[in-house]
Amino acid sequence: MTAFATAAIGSSISFSINSILFAISTILAKDDLIRGRRAKRGYTNKPVPIEVVKDILSIARLAPSSSNTQPWKCAVLTGKARERIVAAAVKNFSDNHDTLALEYPFFPDPRLSPDL
Repeated sequence: MTAFATAAIGSSISFSINSILFAISTILAKDDLIRGRRAKRGYTNKPVPIEVVKDILSIARLAPSSSNTQPWKCAVLTGKARERIVAAAVKNFSDNHDTLALEYPFFPDPRLSPDL
């Protein structure tokens, strides 16, 4: 076997092992993310950098959907447009909070164990 053939086989094996290790580490990282997920409601007034928003939406678009319908739409608002929407939503809630209805129930009715 020539030195070239040996080098080619060696690099191929190395590449395969590296690919497998990368795949395993990616799976484990995702597993840790899913298992470690917790609801966080510690909001701040600090704006989220637009690059972070783009990254989140880029990843979220890959989420599976029933029959691959991908029924979501997303709008990112900043500046004056965001301020107008937030002001309108707050006013609508303040003016109508007694008559607003949920679009869908969050919990089954009646609630079943273990929620009782």
